[in-house]
Amino acid sequence: MGRSDTTTCYFLQLLFLVIFFYSSPIRSGGISGNQNGELRNHSWEVPKLPVEPIVFTTGYDIVVGIDENSKEPANVGEYMTNLWVTLDTFSKEMFRVTKKHFYLRSASIVIPSTWNLETEVTVDSFQTAHIRISSTIDIPRAENPNLCGLPGNYIELPLDIFEKSDQFETLWKPLLHLWGRYRWGIWEEHGYVYSKRFPYSHLNETDWQPTGCSNEPIVGTYQNVKTGIKCENNGEYPPNVDCRFVVDEMATTATSSLMHLHSLPSIDDFCNETTHNNEPPNKQNIFCKHQSAWEIIQSSPEFNSGKEELDNPPDLPRLVLKTVTKPLFYFLLDNGRYTIPESAMATIRAGLVKFFREHIGNDTVGSIGTFDTDKISGLPVLYDTVPWTPLSSGRNDFITAINKYKPTSTNRNFGVALESVSQKLKLLNHTPGYVVLILKTGASSVFDKIPYEDEVLATFLEQRAKVFAIELPSSSLRANINLRTFTKSIGGHLGITDLVSLKGTERFLEGIGHRLNTTIWTTFHRHIFSGPVGTNLNTIHPMHHAGVTRLFFSLAVPNTLVPNSVRIIGNRDELTTKIRYDWDEMASSTRRTIYYGNLDVEGSLLEEYTEFQLEFNCDSSVDPSKCIGFFAIYGEVSVEDEAPGDFLDVRVSTSAHNNIIDLNAEVISSCPFAVFAKIEDKEKHRPVRNIDRVVARMMCNEDNEFFNFDLTDDGEGSIPDVFQGDGIYSGQFISPIDGSCKISLEITHDAKRRISSRLSQKTPKIKSLATHRTNTEIHDLSPSNQDFICEIGECNYVNPRAKYQQMEYFSHRLTVTNSNYWKMKFLPARIVTLTARAIDDYKVSITWTSPVIINSLNSQADQYILHIGTSMKDFDDETYKSLPLDIGGPPGTLLDYEFQGKSGEKHYFGLTSKFRSFESSMSNIVGDKTREIGLITTPMPSPPVPSTSPPESSTGLTSDDGSTPTEGIDSTTPTAHLEEDIEYWYETQEGYITILVFLLSLILIMIGAFVAMRWYRPTRHLLNKQHDQH
Repeated sequence: MGRSDTTTCYFLQLLFLVIFFYSSPIRSGGISGNQNGELRNHSWEVPKLPVEPIVFTTGYDIVVGIDENSKEPANVGEYMTNLWVTLDTFSKEMFRVTKKHFYLRSASIVIPSTWNLETEVTVDSFQTAHIRISSTIDIPRAENPNLCGLPGNYIELPLDIFEKSDQFETLWKPLLHLWGRYRWGIWEEHGYVYSKRFPYSHLNETDWQPTGCSNEPIVGTYQNVKTGIKCENNGEYPPNVDCRFVVDEMATTATSSLMHLHSLPSIDDFCNETTHNNEPPNKQNIFCKHQSAWEIIQSSPEFNSGKEELDNPPDLPRLVLKTVTKPLFYFLLDNGRYTIPESAMATIRAGLVKFFREHIGNDTVGSIGTFDTDKISGLPVLYDTVPWTPLSSGRNDFITAINKYKPTSTNRNFGVALESVSQKLKLLNHTPGYVVLILKTGASSVFDKIPYEDEVLATFLEQRAKVFAIELPSSSLRANINLRTFTKSIGGHLGITDLVSLKGTERFLEGIGHRLNTTIWTTFHRHIFSGPVGTNLNTIHPMHHAGVTRLFFSLAVPNTLVPNSVRIIGNRDELTTKIRYDWDEMASSTRRTIYYGNLDVEGSLLEEYTEFQLEFNCDSSVDPSKCIGFFAIYGEVSVEDEAPGDFLDVRVSTSAHNNIIDLNAEVISSCPFAVFAKIEDKEKHRPVRNIDRVVARMMCNEDNEFFNFDLTDDGEGSIPDVFQGDGIYSGQFISPIDGSCKISLEITHDAKRRISSRLSQKTPKIKSLATHRTNTEIHDLSPSNQDFICEIGECNYVNPRAKYQQMEYFSHRLTVTNSNYWKMKFLPARIVTLTARAIDDYKVSITWTSPVIINSLNSQADQYILHIGTSMKDFDDETYKSLPLDIGGPPGTLLDYEFQGKSGEKHYFGLTSKFRSFESSMSNIVGDKTREIGLITTPMPSPPVPSTSPPESSTGLTSDDGSTPTEGIDSTTPTAHLEEDIEYWYETQEGYITILVFLLSLILIMIGAFVAMRWYRPTRHLLNKQHDQH
């Protein structure tokens, strides 16, 4: 009995030790989502201009475009009224919220040509609108790739958002939310479900609260969206991943912020410097250095640019238009090198006036531009003498402009003039095309500084433009014919040699008028590839297009060429070439030489690719970096064939404000100049990921000095590309020289094998976002409706599979100023990827990605300094402690450090990096509370609504699973990594084992007790019987 009791005691002690060991909370791999917020440091703030006693208001003139393919609503009149009421309310509320600084002065609503409404015509369209509405858009979003404080590209809205009139009293709020992101560069202040970088909830002093900003507490409770049961909020671990914060709207009186919970009835303002919560780890705090939305708006370039003094905004005028369906007409008046006799100009003006009166119909929309010199900068500029105007209402404006035209004797560059026109047309993206007429009155004197002929031609071909030229001779009767070859394949040419009779002018102009009023072309040349090439061996793989059976190629080389050094190989055979001169120049010693020819393309190759190899050499006295040629490829295409075009849609934007790159602008000091390329497939506009290389080429001034830099979509902390896999390739560059620059992009992908499919697509896992919204009618943007988004597989994306190259040109020339500011300055970029996570033994794991070094992109930081505070105020007062870290790695490297804390303390962390004597600005600030046992994470569960994989795209996009999904409804620009769910220990596999062991042990104890009782009773009866016998 004694031995049995001792054995039982030992067994029970061992059992409870096992249970205690297994029942302890266990941390699985991964990073938990309980980051904490950051602080606004006054030394980081973007400077603000002092408040003026009188507010001058900026009035926006915007275009609202409805996609041409959108179906007409059942009651189109009511729909248009709803849209106008929404915009009018939006304008008035913008005026109020921004304290009289902004309103809508006008809003042109451009509707599809098929809608049954009588309207005037315009050159504006869905593709050029500030606000774009389409039935193909499911989620309202604003596209702005800039980090903070700068304007973006546009807003997108679903078509059905304006169909029910009971929503329009509050619809201004999500619209102003989007406008803040689009126009002023502020960010969302809410968090995201599943996101560890921008978590849905954050820990304040006592408990967990939804990530956000408000001037008063948001009243509500966490509830499980699956069971409806109230969630536990114990202040230690975050609420379960299925929990959402349900607001008590009756008890909530907060009025801010529109960037957080604009769907609440009481919310009608932004957070300001007084009401801003700078701690939560949201995008506004992380990307805008913990400043409030209102502070960023005040520092925006437009805040103090107003010129009107208004007490109240006027009612928004109703203006409904349709995009003109005919080709647009553009007339360029080019001031040339020589003075034309007034008698000849009088005859020319009379002929042009007759042309505008008799040969252009009322339904034509046209414009006149004059190429001249800017009186302030001294740079050449294209002025709008007559803006885009229908001839039906503005014919007299055109005639007046022609009668006033008097060319001056200048040495301006007609190639830049044409280039400026092509850039202007590119912005309009007018599908029916253009007819362009240039009146050229002279020649250039330096043909090695003029843009390449084929470089200018490429942009006109992309826009389906017909270009006609009238070239007038100089006073010496020299013809100065430079545009004959340029216009031969895309229009027509008239070179005048007799300034007295001007023979052929009237007939030539009649022919242009005929082209404007009839079908313009049946066949045309399609731009396939063009770009600068150097003296080294160049290999080019242009993609083919439907209907192309013959390729025309040309290589323009400088006048310093070594004779007989040009070799062009196409599909492994050396090609026969002919020779002519760039811009048909016969006399100038600065002229370039063009080697040109053609290559027949077999039908079997159309789905693969053609390879070109070319090389040339300059004489030994020329710097190889200055020996630059230009290679171009075109194809002849029939209109009856499938619409030609690159299978990638590339849209280029920059951080330059008003096309000026001010390298000393403090508002963008963390990224002096950024270039963004949004790359999508043309079929369904899905982001294209994993392209091998995207190179931006910046070519400056007349010397055509160029600089290359890479654009990436890695999101590895390399500002400006702070998000991964969103199809927006970003890069930064500091020009070492001032001047006028243009940007082109070369997109290259080198597949391992030839396949007919160019792209393949990712399979979406959610059939429709609408089934998961609590309020689909107004497409609510509140966090409670953002659980089923791209992060769980809704977003489509595509991957390239074919071997190809594609060129794209930015539509503006950019002016670089203050380049000397960055000479010998090498500043590490600000880190925006800092995270902190409590782990075991009161430690905090701190991670970040190493930044790039601005102005020395191949270098890496020499040292990191960790700044540690016990409150957010420590960073505001700069009373934190600093700890140098002996850690390093190339830009984009994931780095980590473990900080040893004390029991139950909450620490805040910031990070700076040093390169030589330069130190970066403070990173985002993060924090966490130390714990004996850290949080446990497990992989995110699968989405609840699986769907069948769609067939492979005909365009050839391919997919990868396990992608980096796009975040949220705010913008396609930001994306986030696939996050991990936070779960308690008993929800893990180890927890299940612990519970199972406990239950089995309990069963064993009960069985043991039962056996013991059965054994104890007969034994006691026997002992009592023996005792009685004695």
